[in-house]
Amino acid sequence: RTNMVARRGRAWRRRQRRKHENRPVSLGHEKSFVRFFQWLHRNGCKNIPLKPAIFPETGRGMMVTKPLTNGELILTIPKRLLITLDDIMDSYLGPYIERADPQLTPTQALAIFLICEKHRGEKSFWYPYFDILPEEYSCPAFFTEDDFRLLPNSLRGKAKSKKYECHRTYKELEPFFKVLADLFPDKDDIFVFKNFRWAWSAIKTRAFDVFIGTKTWSHLRDIETPSPTMFPLIDSINHSAKAKCR
Repeated sequence: RTNMVARRGRAWRRRQRRKHENRPVSLGHEKSFVRFFQWLHRNGCKNIPLKPAIFPETGRGMMVTKPLTNGELILTIPKRLLITLDDIMDSYLGPYIERADPQLTPTQALAIFLICEKHRGEKSFWYPYFDILPEEYSCPAFFTEDDFRLLPNSLRGKAKSKKYECHRTYKELEPFFKVLADLFPDKDDIFVFKNFRWAWSAIKTRAFDVFIGTKTWSHLRDIETPSPTMFPLIDSINHSAKAKCR
């Protein structure tokens, strides 16, 4: 066996190493993902043919655990697992948002809710979901000047405007954050920019703009447009730009 491998030569061994390097690495054994999938199962998301993995080209995502057929329903996410505008307005934040002046947008309301729920820790129903989310994102809100310089001129201005939008929105919300201070009386670092940037980036990179909910909230502005909604698990499914499927 050893002699056979040796005779195949350096090029064959290099191809074998490259083959292994291009394989996804499972994350299913990590404690946070074990807890996350248990949470999904307890709340009605069963027979999930997916497991978390790191992919060489696209980073962290979901890998199928069995062959899929054309048109097959992969999974169904119960509505109670989503984070919708109705959930936010029915929560402890609802009365504060109703009194907000100026009115908040759905995206602002969701960002604030994500900040609050993340810092509630295990008291939050969505704790297993928050626990698997990245702490940082590869989007303009996190870019440094060195990052911007790597972009072509045609994209640099647009990317910088996205970072400015995040900063501008945070400044706009600072008076409202002061109103929320009594929600966390023992902590004064909840509504800092770092946490807002995290929530804002999570929405911009993971949320789906959809019409979900049965209520119309006249105290939010821009409510006629689809509202950003967080879909646990669904937002972890990536695809390769080279993927070939029908």
